[in-house]
Amino acid sequence: MNKNPKWRYWLVERLSRTVNRLKRRKIGTWHSKTEEFFKEIYLGVILPQIDHQFGETSALKVLDAGCGTGRIAVELAKLGHEVTGIDLHQESLLAAQGHAKDMGVSIVFMQGEILKTLKGWANESIDLVICLEVLYVCSDYRQIIEEFYRVLKPGGLFMGSFRSRFYFITTLLRQGQYEKALYVAQHSEGLLKIASLPTYYNWHSGPELETLLKECGLEPVATVSIGKFSGMGYDGLAAVVDLDEPLSPESYSALSKLESLHLSEWRDIGRYMLAVGRKTVSHIVVICIATDALRLISFWASPSPWSF
Repeated sequence: MNKNPKWRYWLVERLSRTVNRLKRRKIGTWHSKTEEFFKEIYLGVILPQIDHQFGETSALKVLDAGCGTGRIAVELAKLGHEVTGIDLHQESLLAAQGHAKDMGVSIVFMQGEILKTLKGWANESIDLVICLEVLYVCSDYRQIIEEFYRVLKPGGLFMGSFRSRFYFITTLLRQGQYEKALYVAQHSEGLLKIASLPTYYNWHSGPELETLLKECGLEPVATVSIGKFSGMGYDGLAAVVDLDEPLSPESYSALSKLESLHLSEWRDIGRYMLAVGRKTVSHIVVICIATDALRLISFWASPSPWSF
């Protein structure tokens, strides 16, 4: 690779998106058992974070960026939140619209690239941004997170999932790509041939994600792993438990409970890492509020010039 490969990343990224779009047209829309499995694990983190941050509140304004077939958007809409979903692929959005209709909820769906779509949105207009299984294939992921920060209200939450370094190393080792696995260990982005075509990916560790959130203006709240012991297809973790293979109800239940345990020492080993960041109130605003409050207290405590 040359010293500035961003143009290659951009070109390959667009090519991969085109191929994926054609695959969606061929395969059609679907809700797989595996999607449902990981949806429940995601919700097991997302919903408690919402309760902890916002408590008993009215409907939140939620952006599901890269909403896919609506697996998370629909669940949040069912809870009464005002949800907007953005996705690049028309086929996924059609499935999401059908899913929302079946569940009797209203969601605004928009087709387009996340960064371009958000450009016209107002500052500080969203309470919660969800972005799952998208940013790891976006070479402009940092700019996208900065845009999320812009549209978030003070006190708002960002929840995004990223590929772990562990995932790519185990997957490449399973495929016999030892030199590429070493490359992943030493870098944070690049072109990898995991499936049929070389594709742009980025990957992180837990500490790297915390640094990324801070650099984008967000306060790190939590980072948890999603899919620690199971995978599918060519995943390295599918060598442990392959979710494409049938499991007994008892095994499925036990695996679901195991995957829902979020111990700190497991943070970096999942298929994905779900990072939670908070947009804090500006220090300048806090200082101004505190100063005004002190002035008000001083005014009421001082003798009135008209008192006798």
